Amino acid sequence: MKQSKLALYPTLNAGADQNMGWGRNNLGNTGIYENTQNYSFSPGASLGFDLFNGLSKINQIKQNKILLEAGKANTDKIKNDLILQVITSYMEILYNKDRLSAAKQQLSVAQQQQKQQQELLDVGNKTLADLAESKSQTATAQLDVTTAENALSISYLTLAQLMDIPSSTKYDVQAPVLAEFNKPSTNYNAEQVYSDAINLFPDIKLAALQTASAKKGIDVAKGSLYPRLTLSGSYGSFYNYNYNLPANVQNLSFSNQIKNNVSKGVGIGLSIPIFNGLQSRIGVKKARINFCKLRLMNS
Repeated sequence: MKQSKLALYPTLNAGADQNMGWGRNNLGNTGIYENTQNYSFSPGASLGFDLFNGLSKINQIKQNKILLEAGKANTDKIKNDLILQVITSYMEILYNKDRLSAAKQQLSVAQQQQKQQQELLDVGNKTLADLAESKSQTATAQLDVTTAENALSISYLTLAQLMDIPSSTKYDVQAPVLAEFNKPSTNYNAEQVYSDAINLFPDIKLAALQTASAKKGIDVAKGSLYPRLTLSGSYGSFYNYNYNLPANVQNLSFSNQIKNNVSKGVGIGLSIPIFNGLQSRIGVKKARINFCKLRLMNS
C-alpha cells in the first residue's frame, strides 16, 4: 500500500561521470598531431514525474486498498476456521466417546453370548459351529472397541493441536448439559439470517473483496494501453583538465569551471504505445480471465 502511494512521487537521481582520455589529436587544426591527455568530470541531477500514465498508479493504489481489506478478511477467515475446527473436534470427541461406550456394551453382550454358547455346548444343546460363530462376533466387537479407542485418541490429539496444548497433556471433555438449553425466545427470519451472514461471514467477505480486486486489476492493466506523458528536469555541470596545454595557457580552476559550465533543462515527453509484442493487450486479457475465474469460484 505504502509502496504504491510512493510511486506517485517524482523520481530524483544524482550522479557523476569521470573520464580519462588520451591519444593523438590534431591540435588547433594545424595539421600537427601530438599525444594528448585530458581528464573530465561531469556531475548532475535529474528529476522525472509522470503527468499521465493511464491512471495505472491510481488504480494500483485502489487495488492495494482492496487487497489490504482482503488480507484483514483472510485473517478473520483463519480465526473463524480455527473456531469451527475446534468445535468440530469437540463434537468428534463426544461422538467417539459415545461410539466407544456403545462398542464396549456390544462387546459385553457378545462375551455373554459366547459364555452362554459355551455352556449350551457343554450340555450338548449347541454345536462347535455355533460356538465358533459366537467367538467371531466377540472378536469383531473387540475390534470395534479398539477402533473406537484409536478414533477417540486421535480426536483428543487433534483438539490439543488446535488449541496449542502439549500432546502429552491428559484432559477430558464434558458433554453439554441438555437441560441448560432452553427453547429460544426469538424467532429468526431465514432471509435476515442469510443477509447478516453475507455481511459478517469472513469467507463471503473475502470472496467479494478478491473479486473486486481482480476487477480493479483490469483497470490497472488497461493503463499500459494509454499514452504516457512525463515531465523531466536536469541540472549539471562540467569540468575538464588538459595535460598538454602550452606553457602560457593554464586550465581554469575546478570551482570556476563547475560554476561557469552549469547547464539546466526542462522537458516534456510523450510516449505512445503502438506495438510491444501485444504484451499490454495480453496483460489485459489475463486480468479479465483472472476476474472471470474468481467470479465463478465465488459465485
